Amino acid sequence: MEHWGFNDEVKEAARTRRRLDDRDFSKSEEESVGWMPLSGERARRFEKEAIAEIGRGHDLAGLDLTAVGTCPGCDDVLFRLSDSSFAIVHLTWSGNRETPPWPQTTKLGGFVATDLAIAQHAH
Repeated sequence: MEHWGFNDEVKEAARTRRRLDDRDFSKSEEESVGWMPLSGERARRFEKEAIAEIGRGHDLAGLDLTAVGTCPGCDDVLFRLSDSSFAIVHLTWSGNRETPPWPQTTKLGGFVATDLAIAQHAH
């Protein structure tokens, strides 16, 4: 199975809860590399926005979220969840609690399901 580039780094970061190094890419470089790892303050911005948007009744309500990757082509975010699964989330960036099913979410299983979802991801 083809991996989505930084898969081994993301797996290790998720296992140890360590953050990947921040990377500085221009928009054109981001679009050409596909999914990119998130860490540091950049990851925190995605996590804070997800917390602000996810309301009661949402699939991710009550779970701790760790932002581990983003797709610059469509702004989707890959989160590692506290139940050891993953989810691809399309945040609204409203800064406010949303009504489910917003933010739009695709909940995934473990690494194999995540690899497959990332490989099939379309914008």
